[in-house]
Amino acid sequence: LAIETSGKFGSVAIASRNTDSLASIVSVDLPRVSGSAQSLAQCILQVTKNCSLTLDSLGCIALVNGPGSFTGLRVGIATAKSLAYGLGVPVIGLDTLEVIHLQAEAVTSINQHSHTIRHVHAMLDAYR
Repeated sequence: LAIETSGKFGSVAIASRNTDSLASIVSVDLPRVSGSAQSLAQCILQVTKNCSLTLDSLGCIALVNGPGSFTGLRVGIATAKSLAYGLGVPVIGLDTLEVIHLQAEAVTSINQHSHTIRHVHAMLDAYR
């Protein structure tokens, strides 16, 4: 299970490997009309249902842990730690800017034939 609540809008996703070591990812965006505190638990249940899984089948919880929105991070971390404690699974913290950087590198390697990017600088709006 992956939880992202560091920005204005969040999401949850489940990545699973099949026997061929190929990963499949199913994600659900948190509703933009309500805060993560109101919708995160429901979206976690929805994404597990979409994958025909139960919470106790999770192997770990990945969490974007900042920088980002203080309230969003607090809700995501509290939810992840509570689930992890109850399920007996580890929590893996991921830096928001590093995730953005790795995603940009992955997109670049896919589109490598069209252009080359030498440097990636990840930045976030501090809302000030």
